[in-house]
Amino acid sequence: MNKNLRSDITLSVNRALLGEVFCELVAVSCKTEGESRFELIFYVDSAPSDSMEEDVSCVETEVMADFPASFEISHKVVQFEQSHLNASDVFWIFLRKQG
Repeated sequence: MNKNLRSDITLSVNRALLGEVFCELVAVSCKTEGESRFELIFYVDSAPSDSMEEDVSCVETEVMADFPASFEISHKVVQFEQSHLNASDVFWIFLRKQG
């Protein structure tokens, strides 16, 4: 993966998360496929609700605005325990402090 692409995605998602981090959000990661396709994975600590989906959609929309229309950007919301996060085929953008 292009190092600049990873940086661009990280910066874009972090900016988009400002004001959009909701209580159930545990982490956000990204899986890239080539130079113009990536998927954002939002990990939540309870069953995904309509409200969560709306918040995630807002983040995705802001991220999409930062990239050319030729990019394919998708997302999914996954219920997951923070203690089990260990995917190796993604890079991490956000991780909630465990308390």
